[in-house]
Amino acid sequence: MTLQTPLFLLILLIFSIFFIGGSLFLILKNEKESLPKVLWVLIVLAFPLVGAAVYYVNALMQYQRAKQQPAY
Repeated sequence: MTLQTPLFLLILLIFSIFFIGGSLFLILKNEKESLPKVLWVLIVLAFPLVGAAVYYVNALMQYQRAKQQPAY
């Protein structure tokens, strides 16, 4: 399994969603006025998540394209 396979990228996506959800849960659990903190966390994490999603789609399309082309 290489670093470009869809399964590996999907596993990375699941881990990132798990850790983001866990961090948001801990923020909400430990803070009384935590809505501004949660909004800041979501804003800050939106950029890497969008970048990761674009990378995942691009890698998946390249993987499919390479799979369809005949090997010489």
